[in-house]
Order: sequence, then structure tokens, then C-alpha cells
Amino acid sequence: MCEKRYATSAAEAESAIRHAEVKGVMVMEAFMYRFHPHWQRACEIVRAGEIGHVQRIHAFFNFTQKDPANIRNILAAGGGAIPDIGCYAV
Repeated sequence: MCEKRYATSAAEAESAIRHAEVKGVMVMEAFMYRFHPHWQRACEIVRAGEIGHVQRIHAFFNFTQKDPANIRNILAAGGGAIPDIGCYAV
């Protein structure tokens, strides 16, 4: 498991995947919500139709981080609005 984002380009991602294949291991980004019990339960509720047919999902996520030296604001280091935070809404 790698912290997001484990690659800053398609070539880096392909290299990581090839390396994992050679080593006989899996590679994935460590998004905590993928395995969090609350999110697993939310998926169960949706799949069971308990809230009806889901037609649309609207997500909003924000926080204020104005320090230009913070890694979350340095695109070349894997930061940036979409790669670091926007991915959660996706």
C-alpha cells in the first residue's frame, strides 16, 4: 500500500505495477475509506436498495491550506487540489 498518490505520471504508475508483478505482490493506494466500516455499511445500504435507486451523488470536500511549502500544495511532489484532496470526492 502506498500513500496517495503513488505516481505522478502514467509511466510511474506502470513502473510501480511492473515492479509489484515482479515481486509477486499487489500495489494499491491507501485510501482509508475503501475499507472503513462506515463506508462498507454505506455500500451495503445502497446495494440493498434501502434508500431507493441512487440516481446521482453530489460530493463536496474542502479545507484551507494556504502554506505554499506544504506538500499538499506542491504539484511536483504529488500534491495539488485534485490529486491530494479532490480524489476523495471521486
